[in-house]
Amino acid sequence: MGAERLKGVQVPLPVVIVLVALAAGAGILLVSRSSGDGGKEAVPSSETVSGRSNGVRIVGAFVTGSAGGGSSVRPRYFAPGRKTLYCYVKYSGAGERHALDVVWSGDGEVFGRNRVSLEKTEGEFLDSCDHDFGEGRYEVRLYSGDLLRGSVSFRVAAPPAVRIVRSSVAPDVVFPGDEVTAIVEYAVEGPQDGDGLSVTEKRLVRREGLTVSEPGVRELVVESGANSSSARVRLPSSALPGEYELITVVQSNGAEDRIVETFRVRRRSVPVPDPSGGRTESPSSKGEKSVTIDQLDRLLKGIYRNR
Repeated sequence: MGAERLKGVQVPLPVVIVLVALAAGAGILLVSRSSGDGGKEAVPSSETVSGRSNGVRIVGAFVTGSAGGGSSVRPRYFAPGRKTLYCYVKYSGAGERHALDVVWSGDGEVFGRNRVSLEKTEGEFLDSCDHDFGEGRYEVRLYSGDLLRGSVSFRVAAPPAVRIVRSSVAPDVVFPGDEVTAIVEYAVEGPQDGDGLSVTEKRLVRREGLTVSEPGVRELVVESGANSSSARVRLPSSALPGEYELITVVQSNGAEDRIVETFRVRRRSVPVPDPSGGRTESPSSKGEKSVTIDQLDRLLKGIYRNR
């Protein structure tokens, strides 16, 4: 009855604007629907409400060259050429009959597009793309309808090159427990990230194929081109006399080079008492010394005389 009384009442335009603004602020979109008496009735749009409440979320995504799925192999770049790359995606919050469009692009050109149906509320999937990849930056975008839900980028670049120019180890004769200094000069080329190239240097000592010291590992960021470094390696005090190998390995983004240098370990000299009152040293690195027959005879007589 109140509604019949309001029919034909003129509502000022400012009031209409305020009512519309309040309705929009409350998250309600008003649409028109014909009523039985030929008038118009305002109802909320169910499409807008459901669009806000139902949205898939990308938990994580990365591009890999392996079809192993959620493996930890995530290279920073890929070599040019025709190959199949994979985009691993982990998601949550998917509704019924939800799908994601996976779009592969590079240099502003789309060259791959796949639609993946999401049958679970949360899960993971692996999308693949076979393409002749040239050098440059690429992107994989994940769309739900027209809405961008996430993206991941990757780079294609020429593979790095590592070449050891020369190396040395000093001194070339040492005793157990001593240190040797390994020096290496090398050249490295490849795609740079930020301030330079990531390089790993490894050094280990072997004797007759067996490792006698823990490998020393250094992580460096170097400039592209010529580089050099040195490191000290300590031998165990139990090292046996003989020839040893010092192996130096330089790695960068999957490329590596190695070189082997040799040195000798000698037993430390032991003082030999001289019955005449002096001291005679056993052979050492400073020169070969020996005990004469006369000295040995006097030594043995002195030992037996004192027994």
